[in-house]
Amino acid sequence: IEGGLTAFPDFGQVRYTLRELELSSNLISTIDHELLLNFHALKVLGLKDNLLTEFPDVSPSMNTLVELHLKGNKISKISQGILDQLKALRILNLDRNHITSLPDFAGPASTLESLTLNENPITDLSNGAVKSLDGIDHISLRNTQIDVFPVVHYEVITTIDITGSPLDVCYCSNMWLKTA
Repeated sequence: IEGGLTAFPDFGQVRYTLRELELSSNLISTIDHELLLNFHALKVLGLKDNLLTEFPDVSPSMNTLVELHLKGNKISKISQGILDQLKALRILNLDRNHITSLPDFAGPASTLESLTLNENPITDLSNGAVKSLDGIDHISLRNTQIDVFPVVHYEVITTIDITGSPLDVCYCSNMWLKTA
């Protein structure tokens, strides 16, 4: 549903079986937590290019969510623990928001494969924010303000994209990136 939606709709009984929900390119600024309840089968939630200022307060019933797309909103903070309920999450797209830091990842840590944070004013990543991302394959931090990347051991990472960021791989704590 694209267009002029200003509020997250109530999907009634359909939410019990809905697998994919695309609400991108609307004017949604907040989402009532009650409206996110009972999306038991939802795999993909697209809320790109809206006016969200807060990360949606996802419900434990959304534990089947595999992809969450929040690109192009006005989100500035992700509260600690809010991602813990998303145990199946593999793709998290937070490009073009106002995020300056990340919480520690707990819930989706073992399943998250792709994390994109391009064009956010992030200046640094704590070790806690990324050290638990065991299965991460792709981290994209293009055009951010990252200048130091935490030294962590990644088993399967294939891509760290820092294009356009002031990260200096010659800085001692970033030397591991040259050999990764």
